[in-house]
Amino acid sequence: MKTKLSLIVSFFVLINLCFAQVPAINNNEKGNGTISGEVFDKQTNKPVEYANVVLYNQLDSQMVTGTITSTDGKFLLKNIPEGKYYMVANFIGYKKKFISDITLSKENKLMKLDPINIEPATSNLSEVSINSDKNDVEYKIDKKVVNVSQNLNTAGGTAVDALKNVPGVTVDNDGNVSLRGSSNFTVLVDGKPSVLTGTEALQQIPASVIEKIEVITNPSAKYDAEGTAGIINILMKKNSLSGTSGIINASAGTGEKYSGDFLFNFKKKKINYFIGANYRDNKSKSFNEMYKESNINDTIDFLTSDGIQKRKYATSYVKTGFDYSINDKNSISLSAQVGNVDFDGSYNTKYHEWINPGTVDLYTYNNEMMKVDGLYFTSNLSHQKKFKKPGAEINSLLFLSYWDGERYEENNEYNTNTGWETQGVNPVRYRYIRNENRNEIRFKSDLTLPLDTIYKIETGIQASTRPILSGQKYQQYQYTSENWVDNDNYKNDMDFYNNVYAAYATFSGKWKKFEYQIGLRGEYNDRLLKQKTLNKSYKYDKLDFFPTASISKQFKKDNQLQLSFSRRIERPYDMLLNPMPMYSDKYFRVYGNPELLPEYINSFELNYMKKYKSSYFSIETYFRQNNNTVNQMLFLDENGGLYSIFYNISKTYYFGTDISGNFDITKWLSVSPSFSIYGYQYEDKNITYNLPDIPLSGNARANLNFKLNKTTRIQLTGFYNSPYFDIQGRANYMFNASMSVRKEFFKKLTAVVSLNNAGNMFKYYAENKINNLYNTFRSRMEGNVVTFSLSYKINNYRATQRREEGIDLNVNQGL
Repeated sequence: MKTKLSLIVSFFVLINLCFAQVPAINNNEKGNGTISGEVFDKQTNKPVEYANVVLYNQLDSQMVTGTITSTDGKFLLKNIPEGKYYMVANFIGYKKKFISDITLSKENKLMKLDPINIEPATSNLSEVSINSDKNDVEYKIDKKVVNVSQNLNTAGGTAVDALKNVPGVTVDNDGNVSLRGSSNFTVLVDGKPSVLTGTEALQQIPASVIEKIEVITNPSAKYDAEGTAGIINILMKKNSLSGTSGIINASAGTGEKYSGDFLFNFKKKKINYFIGANYRDNKSKSFNEMYKESNINDTIDFLTSDGIQKRKYATSYVKTGFDYSINDKNSISLSAQVGNVDFDGSYNTKYHEWINPGTVDLYTYNNEMMKVDGLYFTSNLSHQKKFKKPGAEINSLLFLSYWDGERYEENNEYNTNTGWETQGVNPVRYRYIRNENRNEIRFKSDLTLPLDTIYKIETGIQASTRPILSGQKYQQYQYTSENWVDNDNYKNDMDFYNNVYAAYATFSGKWKKFEYQIGLRGEYNDRLLKQKTLNKSYKYDKLDFFPTASISKQFKKDNQLQLSFSRRIERPYDMLLNPMPMYSDKYFRVYGNPELLPEYINSFELNYMKKYKSSYFSIETYFRQNNNTVNQMLFLDENGGLYSIFYNISKTYYFGTDISGNFDITKWLSVSPSFSIYGYQYEDKNITYNLPDIPLSGNARANLNFKLNKTTRIQLTGFYNSPYFDIQGRANYMFNASMSVRKEFFKKLTAVVSLNNAGNMFKYYAENKINNLYNTFRSRMEGNVVTFSLSYKINNYRATQRREEGIDLNVNQGL
């Protein structure tokens, strides 16, 4: 019954929208009157995009014209004859809103209506549920929107799993996310800062509490300029119903993977209160092989390794908050979240090293343990002030965050026989202990000022301060004294202060059939690195300007074209600047570089989108020029060990195309294919890499959704990533496949069974070459992981459609 009703409602809305695009046939006289206005959600006071607005003649109720609202809830009706009319505003899941007594005359040809507030049809939701399947990924002209609830394979997973099938996003064997080839992207949660860095923030957020994920690759001047590849904005589930409601999720998977969370909402009149909690305990393992040969003074040193890597990633948090509508013009929100991150890793590796010519032939066994444990806290206080002028408002935010964590690494190296059996000799033991405390205070205020129905100004200011206090000690175990003894050669105490002060302004409008926006953002960066172990300080401060521009045109038959430009920056974070080693063992060391400069990015995009009813087809092309590109370079020391240092390369050019779509093949089958091809070229002081000589890389993916009946769905997903070439080597192809089945029971309970890495096909291979070094690495992830998930709704919980105001963040600190 619900499915039939959904189809009927969708059919009539579609027919209404189609006829709303053209004037009524009975109107022979073409007038020059204009009616404009905005449509808002009555409960959330947020604009309603794509709402249906239709104008009728009062005399005979004949439809005159109509349209749909833009992304900011605005509409404009033109060429209307003089006369008396009434209007109907509506959207799926909302009550119809009637506006009567609309009169156009010679003296009053331009009419601007008061804000139109439409109310969710919550009174009927207890009896009727309208199901509207959304595409897994929706393509809007300025961003991609990932509807996480539509992707069955994310059950029991995190935001990383939800992004695996998004065009332009790549997830490697270790769960590290890159956006268009860059791991330097900004993570927001409900448009607000995240206390954790990019991939770490995504790994911490369970998919079950996410409503949508927005991927913005060329943001406007309104957003922070930091982040090479753009912004990933996580929109959490919220409830739009009055009274008490909630949702409870739980999942269990093979290989000891467990998670559970809940979100309860209490809403009455002007106040809305929520409380939620999450716990996640996920274990994984991978199998790794390494081969290295290095040539030093005509002597070749060979090294092989074979090991198992086990990980445990456990997170938990509790969050609470409330929204309060003081009056029609003022509202405040206060929220807080406290959580814990607990990461454990063990690496058991067998090594074989020999020299030719020479007599060295060593077999060793290494047991490495790593643990990251930290407590974090975030709090947001926001205020919204609306003015009499529709759409004019000020939004202010005060954000606080706190992180206190410890990273512990211990190595035990054993000498063994050829079968890697220990020889009874005490192992060489050493460990690193790093403590870190970081905080952020951020204030932001934004003014939105519509000049009329066409032109709009947005401006704002922002200030943030981020102190990071860290200390690291290196200890070796002495068997004679049975104590851990400090080695001051690797002591690493450091304070890092990074302050950013910003202001921006944007102007948007329309000219003929073109929509445009131009903007300028200024940011002053004041940073100071105090390397207390070396008793040295490194200061940097600079004022930068970041222009942005975007122009788009809507063609007939739902075709849209957009061209955009933005200038961005990637500032090196504290560990990249630290001249002391971040990590070291007898085979590998990692150093920072205090002379690193910020990376500046000029980003261009040309996007095309075609909409077919509920389906989309999109072609996105991009070109990105990075100046002062930061790259990690591998080197060989005099003893045959590897070490890496971060350097600025003069320029890097990135380019690519993403072709994507969502298509309904039949009533029971839909498919979401995508294909990406990309390449780059490096240019440094000594070598220029010519563009035609740079091999191209690419990936392809597809989601197949089968609707067996009203309550049962099956989803199949496949992903292929071609070999990827780097300045010092290449990574081999990756392939992954998964399948999920979802079944609904009693309209409140949903069960999902999923199979990930089917056939154990997700593998990784990398190869590096420098002058006197050849190195390969292979990794195979745990396969055939089965997860069972349950979700239960209380009082017909329904997530709201509102979109939070965006505030950019790039913490860029490792744990």
